[in-house]
Amino acid sequence: MSRKSFQIGDKVELLDDNVAGVVTKVEREEVTFETSDGFEMKVPYSLIVKTEGRLDIDLQDDNLI
Repeated sequence: MSRKSFQIGDKVELLDDNVAGVVTKVEREEVTFETSDGFEMKVPYSLIVKTEGRLDIDLQDDNLI
């Protein structure tokens, strides 16, 4: 998923752990989000999935943009 797919305020979860939070910063290669416990985590795009917010989908090939 590319950086254009994440915006500040989106809700996200880690793919390999039970950690969720809200995006606070979007950078070139990483996203920073704040967990419900108040901790900030900086992770590559490949390790998170958006759970709420604007989801961009190309309906012609069913791939996330």
